[in-house]
Amino acid sequence: MKIALAALTAASLLTAAPAFADGASTNVTINGSVPGLCGTGHQSGNGTRAAGSDVVTIANLVDANGFLSVADRDIEFDNLWCNTPSTLTMTVTPLATQSPVSDPTSFVNHLDMIVGNDAGAKVLQTYFGGATSVSSAVNGGVLTYSILGAFETGTGQYSKASLKITLPQGTVGNDRPVAGDYTGTVTITAVPN
Repeated sequence: MKIALAALTAASLLTAAPAFADGASTNVTINGSVPGLCGTGHQSGNGTRAAGSDVVTIANLVDANGFLSVADRDIEFDNLWCNTPSTLTMTVTPLATQSPVSDPTSFVNHLDMIVGNDAGAKVLQTYFGGATSVSSAVNGGVLTYSILGAFETGTGQYSKASLKITLPQGTVGNDRPVAGDYTGTVTITAVPN
């Protein structure tokens, strides 16, 4: 009788054990986030692009008669990128000098600049929604446009990051500038939306 009880207990243990399935899985959810950023340099894909010069020097702004005479100039800027929808603002200040003007009917000490793109450049057409230029004399020399997605100027779709500057004849007086050193700026600023 003692043997039969032991056999019955062993059988009951086998039926009470949990059943094991053929396979099982579990998962871990990993969350992260990327902040909206804009920056310069550091071209994606380890690409290298010659940085644009920080200074464009035009040796002589006038002809032999002292009148403004400057051909259009191409300028380049370094890689600019945003990983998110953003707002680009281009600000243009006129070329100006501190030299005084005694005869404002004949001479000027500032020269308006127009900054735009030539037929081959897509930068402003794409970034600024078809607006191809901004003048330092119009709208305070500021042009703003919202971009709906990530972009980078130094590679791919926007690989030609160049603009054209023009000093138009006839914008101020008779465009006979006074002597002096002239300085103006073109600034492109990108800010995440």
